[in-house]
Amino acid sequence: MRTYSAHKFRSNDSVGLYKSSESEAQSDTGSVTVEFLASLVLLVVVLVVSIDIGIFAYVRNLVHAAAAEAARTAAPYGTHVSSAKVRIDQLLPDVVGEYSRALNAYVREDGDFVEVEVQGEFVPSAPFLPRLPLRAKAWAFREEKAVQRR
Repeated sequence: MRTYSAHKFRSNDSVGLYKSSESEAQSDTGSVTVEFLASLVLLVVVLVVSIDIGIFAYVRNLVHAAAAEAARTAAPYGTHVSSAKVRIDQLLPDVVGEYSRALNAYVREDGDFVEVEVQGEFVPSAPFLPRLPLRAKAWAFREEKAVQRR
């Protein structure tokens, strides 16, 4: 069986058809499939990495918002600093779900401020990606300290 394919002649720039042998036609069989699969693998890797980066940014923002809310919980007059620890321990599983397992929260009174710090690692869904460090800090001014200064 003879196949015809487009070929540029060497004598001029016009495109014409020439008869190719069966061995040439068979040598190209499957090359499109291999190129498609290589492109598909690359596309899937880029897609998975992009999704994981987006999820990391989203989780980081949620953790920071949770730390800020926990710090504000301990700020009002008459509340104890330990209320921030209780609140962050409630918020993290509710806000970030399974990602909270790799996070640790620390609460400390730093002079006139309550500081809530969350540290840990973000575990991406792709096994070939490294774990990313996740850290969020939030402060709130203690109202008790403002009343004591008057």
